[in-house]
Amino acid sequence: MNEKVISLYGQLTGERKVVESAVGAIADWSAKVQSGEAVAVVVVGIYHDGLAGYTVAGKLGGYSVLGAMEMARQYIIDINKAAEKK
Repeated sequence: MNEKVISLYGQLTGERKVVESAVGAIADWSAKVQSGEAVAVVVVGIYHDGLAGYTVAGKLGGYSVLGAMEMARQYIIDINKAAEKK
């Protein structure tokens, strides 16, 4: 079967490609953790097939990380709303 799989929204699925901005973001956080500047991380990502996953590691505590997550959440909502208007 050589047909390409199309998602419900019309995009090709299952194709892997390197997204340099994502690589850079992970490299930046890796450097922060390795230097001791950052002591915990929450990573949320989307896989090449459109599914999402997350990882939580380190000394998590307090509520400041929840504020940062809420800001990231709102940023993603804004991106999705802008894409819907196109």
